Amino acid sequence: MKFLHSGKLHQRSSRRGGMLILVLMIFAVSLILISSAMTITLASRNRYYVDTEKSQERLTLSCAAETVIDAIMSQEITDDQLRLMATTNGASNYVITGASSSKLNSSPSSNAGTSIAPGLANSTGKNETYFTVRPDPDAANDIIMEFSTVIDLTGSDGNYENLRVYLHKKPDTPNPQLCANMATFGAEGSSISIPRLHITATNSYSVFHGNVDIIAASGETHVSNKMVFTGKVRPAQGTLFYNDVIFYGPNACIDTSSAGTGNGIQTTGGIYFLGVDFNGASGKQEVFRTSSGTATAAPGNQVVTAGGGAYFYNANMTVNGDTLQSSSQNAPYWVVSTGSKVTNNNGGTNSSVTYINDGGTYINNGGSSSRNAVAAADLTGDAQTNYQNISSKANQYRTGSELKSAAEQQVPTSEYINELFGDHKNGTSVSSGANFSQVFEGGKDYKMSGTYNFGSPTTMEINLAQGNTYIYFSSDVTFNNFTIKVSNATENRLYILLGTGVKFHVGGGPNDWKPQTGIISCDTRTGSGDSSKAVTGSQHPACVIAGFGNNLLHVATQCSVLEAYISLAGESTIWYQTGGNRFYGRMEAKNFVFNFQLDNGGSIQGNQLTMEDCPGMDENSGGGETPLAPHYEVTGYEYFYRTAAPAGDEG
Repeated sequence: MKFLHSGKLHQRSSRRGGMLILVLMIFAVSLILISSAMTITLASRNRYYVDTEKSQERLTLSCAAETVIDAIMSQEITDDQLRLMATTNGASNYVITGASSSKLNSSPSSNAGTSIAPGLANSTGKNETYFTVRPDPDAANDIIMEFSTVIDLTGSDGNYENLRVYLHKKPDTPNPQLCANMATFGAEGSSISIPRLHITATNSYSVFHGNVDIIAASGETHVSNKMVFTGKVRPAQGTLFYNDVIFYGPNACIDTSSAGTGNGIQTTGGIYFLGVDFNGASGKQEVFRTSSGTATAAPGNQVVTAGGGAYFYNANMTVNGDTLQSSSQNAPYWVVSTGSKVTNNNGGTNSSVTYINDGGTYINNGGSSSRNAVAAADLTGDAQTNYQNISSKANQYRTGSELKSAAEQQVPTSEYINELFGDHKNGTSVSSGANFSQVFEGGKDYKMSGTYNFGSPTTMEINLAQGNTYIYFSSDVTFNNFTIKVSNATENRLYILLGTGVKFHVGGGPNDWKPQTGIISCDTRTGSGDSSKAVTGSQHPACVIAGFGNNLLHVATQCSVLEAYISLAGESTIWYQTGGNRFYGRMEAKNFVFNFQLDNGGSIQGNQLTMEDCPGMDENSGGGETPLAPHYEVTGYEYFYRTAAPAGDEG
């Protein structure tokens, strides 16, 4: 019995030991499983963080590149700045992220801005984004930009995500410096007559060079924008100006040979006699000269009226009789400034002008104390305000670039026009018998010659959506009941090029507004798009008429329409044979002629040519210059990884 009892105890102990071993085995397996699960979890989390970092790198890199490229395309980063960045010696890293400001030659910060997400930041992590700029070694004018981003806050992946952007410099396109002024006529040393011209435009300048004879029958020459004379002017009675009149340079003067009572310069604006150096000439400006050019005193019938006051700089003037006049309610202050002398021999009673000595000399030989000058320093109240306004504008005219640039604008030379457009003389011929029901494709060169006369209204439409279009007139061209009309002219232009010696005649239509004869290049008009109506707003004509020299643009019909910038080189003439024409644009030519015609009843067919506000070729329609356009275009992108930050000169 004892033996049996002892065996049972042994069996019971063995079962207990087996259970312990089993528990230990289960515990060991559990530890292994738990450790494996934790290892897998940690590895998964680390892979997730690394993947997140890589995704954020690509996103950050792409956004940074897009922002910089957009700034280049909008010229917030100009082409000049971009070229400077590409050619700067030494490191040219430009920091985008981090606490440090972005500046030339700065190094990217590796310890700033690391806290990009909770739980990811640590003291050794990296968060860097920057870019480098360098010339393309395979193309001298091209540029390579390289953007680099690394986000490594886990210490698991320090590779840099990179984006290489290739920028190609586009070929320079002609930017014609044409028609900078509303009107530019004449040339230094030449003579020109200006009859029946109404410039109702108030923006820009009208500039007349050389000897100008204003023929204003019945007072039909009126100018509302700033008028600049650089030579001798023979005014006519009834010629009216409604803005500032500027005599610019030592050769600018008033011809005293005009006949008739009241002949002179009359403006509601101011008159500025500025004896500045101009076109190689220097010296004092003599305001009045004889027809032979000798300085003289003004006769009594040579009236100078300035509602907005007058200003003399390096200019001399002597007057007799009641020459100087001004409206008492419109700032009748005449400022005699540096280098100037005004001598008044007027013994009459006209005392509407107040003279101000401001560095110049005023001499009163008229015997009336009311004609004595006041020192600028002694002015008070309204007198001081008006003096300051006149002086401020005079200083702007004298020292600023705007008036100087306008005055220096000359009729282009034949060489300049040939340089711009000489490659467009061999286009596809357009037959005068062609079927013009088709729309001519833009972006091409054409050639025309002869008479386009179809006996019924005919329109040649040119679609400019495909690019600039050039039509070369190889010999004389006449339009009879024929119109060129452009469409889709949002960015491109039609250039009509008159070969050397070529005459362009617009005429032959009936004396009504339909059909039109000429060129229609603006889209918006009053009257439901009727081309006979006036252009609305300040649009850009989509047409440029450029002459290579010795040209004649002859408009000889009342029903004509021209919407264009007209620029004729050298010895050329713009000749309007009759009034009532529809013109919108700007003009420049050495000669301008306006001859009215009588209809069968003996009445004048329109009595002047009107020029309304039209922006310059490089101006916004609302005024001012157009936004800058980049000379670079993106030609390729390339993403890649590498283990270190790129050096500025790596390929």
